[in-house]
Amino acid sequence: MTERAATYKEVFAVREYRYLFGAYLLSLAGDQLTAVTVAYLVYTGTGSAALSAAAYASSYLAWLTGGPLLSGLADRFPRRRVLVGCDLA
Repeated sequence: MTERAATYKEVFAVREYRYLFGAYLLSLAGDQLTAVTVAYLVYTGTGSAALSAAAYASSYLAWLTGGPLLSGLADRFPRRRVLVGCDLA
């Protein structure tokens, strides 16, 4: 029996996945909007493009440091509780 990859239609046919994917997109859009807004506020306050770029780049610090350091803890707890806890934090 040969296994085949799932199609996008099959994946998005699962209601729970559609909700999870939509929540992820909304969260990602909110994160990007926040990063752009902070960079804009820094630029308008200081007039420095370098400080504005540093402010935007700082939005990735959580991914760069938290991911490798905290990923081991995420596997020890129920996934849904970790997702909700991280969103609330």
